[in-house]
Amino acid sequence: MLKSLNKIVDRIPGLQNGAALIEPSRSVEEMLEHLILGYDSAVDKASLSAVFTNSQFALIEIHAKNGDQPKWKGQLEPLLPEGTAVFLAASNEADTKILLNFSPHQFGDIKKAIADEAAKRSGVSWLVCEPFQAIDELKKVHDESLKKMEKYLFYLPDQTLFLYDELPAEKAKQANFDLNHFIELVKDRLFNAAFDYLKSHIEYLAGRYSNDSFEFKSFLGNIIFNIIVLLDSLKYDTQELERNKYSYFTNINEAENVEEAVDEFHRFLEEVRKIMMLHGGSDEQANNLDKILSYIEQHYTEPLRLSEIAAHFHFNASYLSSYFSTHHKEGFSEYLNRIRIKKSMELLENSPVTISNISGMVGYSDHSYYCKVFKRITGMSPGAYRKEYHADHENEAKGLAHLKK
Repeated sequence: MLKSLNKIVDRIPGLQNGAALIEPSRSVEEMLEHLILGYDSAVDKASLSAVFTNSQFALIEIHAKNGDQPKWKGQLEPLLPEGTAVFLAASNEADTKILLNFSPHQFGDIKKAIADEAAKRSGVSWLVCEPFQAIDELKKVHDESLKKMEKYLFYLPDQTLFLYDELPAEKAKQANFDLNHFIELVKDRLFNAAFDYLKSHIEYLAGRYSNDSFEFKSFLGNIIFNIIVLLDSLKYDTQELERNKYSYFTNINEAENVEEAVDEFHRFLEEVRKIMMLHGGSDEQANNLDKILSYIEQHYTEPLRLSEIAAHFHFNASYLSSYFSTHHKEGFSEYLNRIRIKKSMELLENSPVTISNISGMVGYSDHSYYCKVFKRITGMSPGAYRKEYHADHENEAKGLAHLKK
């Protein structure tokens, strides 16, 4: 369109000198904002090329958490190395984007100057993208590098400086949250296990800084919805949760950072716990313990470990150890030893199997350790117990025979 208009002007006498009127006059800041928005104008690029006297560029973004965006361009200029050109690229209530134009050897000093300023100011976060060599790359750097760093702001609200080559390490990628597994735990009323699994995954997601905040918030909202539906199907009184659920959704969606979102989610979980306690949820601990004790009774002959049982019941191992001791008055190892020794006593009484074989049959791979545990619990060795039992049994049989005569 512009080319066609220029051709028409060229053909009209007296208008050639006024051709410049067709080309709208824009400031450098307006042209930079147009490039970031994706308006690929050859005229703008040509005009900008004449403005930039240095060979390298860097895009930075400044976030003021209180919403106050001062005139950063004027404040930044005296802090940077001499000869660094500073241009306002875009600005709104949330952030200000600045384009720097400088010589290659100046970038180290620029980063240091920004780092020093970031250390002095609380409530302000600075994002510094990698340097680039052509103004044509501005949109790519904005869309790829800057947008990635902006995601970190949600997860690390107190960090004041984000450098493209020194970003905080994320948590290693883990398996996706298994919603079906979580639902089954809730249906089985294994609430502690279900919530431990859930909280562990939320902690993991809170450490995945390059994930979009919308995904994180959507996950929390989806879990709230599913928990309310599940509790209702389990005949819990969910009226209060139903009344407040949209408030939870709204507060999570409007959360400015991960801490606010998680705090709101925990408020929801506290309400869920209260409902459980008021409507029969307090039976869960006894139910859990019965299942664990039953499992040990069925598998005592195997080389059981606390970590394996924890995995089977979806508990954290250290939590299960504490849980077991708290709710059964003895630790896991003591209980397992007592079950095994009790079973071995039955074999000593009622079978001719050798003591060394019995130790293996009840789950001990080390015969001497079995004998040591047996003596600690019963006060005598396995051989002495068998001998005493049979002697008592024979005496009892003789006494009964004597009475019959």
